[in-house]
Amino acid sequence: MSIPLKILIVEDLKEDYELALRELKKGGLRVDPMRVETESQMRAAMKDFKPDLVISDFTLPGFDGKKALKAGLETDPFIPFIIYTGSIDEETAVECLKSGATDYIIKDSRVRLPYAVKEALEKKKAIRQKEETLSKLKESEFQLKRSQKIANIGNWKLDLQTGVIKASEEAQKIYGVSQENIPVELIRKMALEKYRKMLDVAIYHNINSGKPYDVEYEIMRASDKQVRFVHSMAEYYPEQKCFIGIIKDITETKNNEKLKQEILVANESTRFKQKFLAQISHEIRTPLTAIDGITELLEKTPLNDSQKDYLETLKFASGNLRNIINEVLDYSKIEAGKIKIQPESFPVNELVIRAEKLFLSICKKPLSFKVKGIHSLPKYIHADKHRVFQIITNLISNAVKYSNTGTITLEFKDLRQKKAQRNTFKVMVRDEGPGIQPQLKKNLFKPFSQIHQQENIEIEGTGLGLSICKELAALLEGEVGVESEPGHGSTFWFTFLAGQAKESAKETPKQNTSSSSGKRLNILLAEDKAINQKVITLILSSLGHTIVVVENGQQVLEKFTPHDYDLILMDIQMPVMDGIEATQKLRTKFTSLPPIVGLSANAMEGDREKYIKLGMDEYITKPVKSGDFNKLIQRLGV
Repeated sequence: MSIPLKILIVEDLKEDYELALRELKKGGLRVDPMRVETESQMRAAMKDFKPDLVISDFTLPGFDGKKALKAGLETDPFIPFIIYTGSIDEETAVECLKSGATDYIIKDSRVRLPYAVKEALEKKKAIRQKEETLSKLKESEFQLKRSQKIANIGNWKLDLQTGVIKASEEAQKIYGVSQENIPVELIRKMALEKYRKMLDVAIYHNINSGKPYDVEYEIMRASDKQVRFVHSMAEYYPEQKCFIGIIKDITETKNNEKLKQEILVANESTRFKQKFLAQISHEIRTPLTAIDGITELLEKTPLNDSQKDYLETLKFASGNLRNIINEVLDYSKIEAGKIKIQPESFPVNELVIRAEKLFLSICKKPLSFKVKGIHSLPKYIHADKHRVFQIITNLISNAVKYSNTGTITLEFKDLRQKKAQRNTFKVMVRDEGPGIQPQLKKNLFKPFSQIHQQENIEIEGTGLGLSICKELAALLEGEVGVESEPGHGSTFWFTFLAGQAKESAKETPKQNTSSSSGKRLNILLAEDKAINQKVITLILSSLGHTIVVVENGQQVLEKFTPHDYDLILMDIQMPVMDGIEATQKLRTKFTSLPPIVGLSANAMEGDREKYIKLGMDEYITKPVKSGDFNKLIQRLGV
């Protein structure tokens, strides 16, 4: 059963009201009527009764059909409104229709009333559908504009007959213009000249062969002259002789792609550099083993004064070469982010002892060495002892290098705050050298920089020492700096964070490296380089050990029998079979093995841990001396 139609009838004569109802029912309409006579009653009924349609007499007590129409439309702008009157002139009727009335009926023609009502309701329905459609269309347009703005995509239409491009708001923004209709020639001129022929060809092929119009090119945006990368796609519609397409600003995407490629190239370059430096280090350290070994053996022979001087020169040159290799490798490791801080508890006085020994070993000038402030520090601290001393070593070496007379002072300061878990310490190295010109200070901590204030002064070194100090200090959560005046020397300083350490921490017992433990060992040496075979054999033989030499890992497997050897020295890189593979096969084949020690010229961060994880018991780096072998044997307890 259909729902009754709610009809509000504005009529002061009850008889006319009832006649109208009768006609509506005769016309087959089910109605739920309400009659009102005054304007106030009508306004109240519009709010409370909420009619589907209004039928109003034109002449009413106190107001007329025009006011009734106005009151109805104020409440519901879409309400069907029929003027129902005894008489009305044509001019008034037209005015009412213009003001929003749906129809008008003369009471003598009331038979038309049901048809007028049905027609009015159909119009209302059509109007509502149109409004809903328009509303949805506006919403779609709004969402499209928002989507285009978020995605940075604009749409455009090129009319080939007029040569005008109609651009959306986002397309206008991409082009840098403020008008919707843009001459195509203006857009063409925005494209950088190198792309214009390509764009013309793309349009031609799309029109004539249907090849997709899908192009990327650069434009100079009209508003700010910025060069932007854009991506445009379109289709040709021959019936309308137009192109309809989209355009997107892809500048950021292109920049990101370029950045990713640059990062990829940089990473590849870093990997190549790491591999290259590791190889160079390996190749240099291998002959260094021979130089250092023979030098050490020569020291133990009778020498005259001239020979001793030659030997000292050889040792000095060898030490410089080793320092250069170490600095280049350290800088490379820092660049690659492969330096790891390894804190430990140690006595601060150890830094002083090692600094004094360093000064005595490198200083051949009339210089004195002094230490200040060591007693202001805690007895023990927790930090990376090796990296702290590496910075101190660099600063003392520089001070000796640039000073000819006077005193070099190593000073410590405690900058810690009370009750802090970690404290800041400052270390200063002061010299009485020539000082540094202010304009040269800014380059001090840059890689490969050397401050030569006089052209005839030649200073040895790579120029990496201070840049390494800066990076290491940062890893230690500190910083570096310099204070200097020409003619008044220089003070280089650095800070580092250190944790608290218990005073019960024991100092590492000093190992006697001048002689072996007294036990004579049978050692199997796997080494492919003849010079290294000779030197290592001579060093170990001078310590009283017996050496059997093989050239590769395969020969180790063939030569080894259980209980014949107390130690295996295994070079990592060998032909036929390398040291790692030989070690792993030994462990698979035998249950009882002596310690296997990796011997390599590789000195990159993490090498020791890597080789031990692969099966070695210990690992030492070339070049090696007799003291290194003695320490190794004592650590292994063989």
